Amino acid sequence: MLHLIGGICVIVGSAAIGLQVITQRRKRLDELNQFLSGCRLMERELSCREPDMADLLDQLAEHSEGMVRSFFITCRQELCDLGSRSFESIWRGGLRKSELCIRRRERTLITALGAILGKYDREAQCAALNQTASALELLLRREQAEEQKQAKLYMTLSIAGGMLLVVLTC
Repeated sequence: MLHLIGGICVIVGSAAIGLQVITQRRKRLDELNQFLSGCRLMERELSCREPDMADLLDQLAEHSEGMVRSFFITCRQELCDLGSRSFESIWRGGLRKSELCIRRRERTLITALGAILGKYDREAQCAALNQTASALELLLRREQAEEQKQAKLYMTLSIAGGMLLVVLTC
């Protein structure tokens, strides 16, 4: 009886690991989607009017959630240091401080925006935001297409690994 309970615990634990990996991937996709929405919002705002960076970051934080919201709030709070630090370093520091699930290539795309926002004219900023949003959109579409296949694979492998472990220990 004890072996059966132990075996069930191992299989359930393995399934939980698979679920954790799937949850982490979905969280990353959600963060990418929020950054994509943020780029589109900034592009709309900059093309219609010239908001100051504080208002823009407040709007972005309002329309975001989780770690993405935390990133925009951090950037907004550190905006008071703008005289002694560049906006690029504030943006980069916000990315470094927030515990985002995004990968290096996505982080590179988002980091590059910090060098352009508030520094160039409106058209250049809108063009950079559009380019970044298009790149994020492409990445997001690819990742979403793979996500469902990979979710099944992760669950199957984690449960099969747990069953194999149970068989090997019995």
